[in-house]
Amino acid sequence: TIRRARHVPTAGLPGTFSDDYQRTAVAELERITGGDKALPLVFFCAGASCWESYNAVLRANQAGFTNLYWYRGGLASW
Repeated sequence: TIRRARHVPTAGLPGTFSDDYQRTAVAELERITGGDKALPLVFFCAGASCWESYNAVLRANQAGFTNLYWYRGGLASW
């Protein structure tokens, strides 16, 4: 994986912004960032055909995180 990367298992799952996946993902992101919603976050997954990192950006944005990046190529491009 990418150095200093953290796995947030539910962040990329499909669903709604009010489901249990959202609550779990937000709690983990807040733990990782110490609650700093302006901290830069880069989301990635296996490759360009994986949409979990895109979903994670949407979930983080909905939770109020503001400095979000989607590394579309994922590990395949890294």
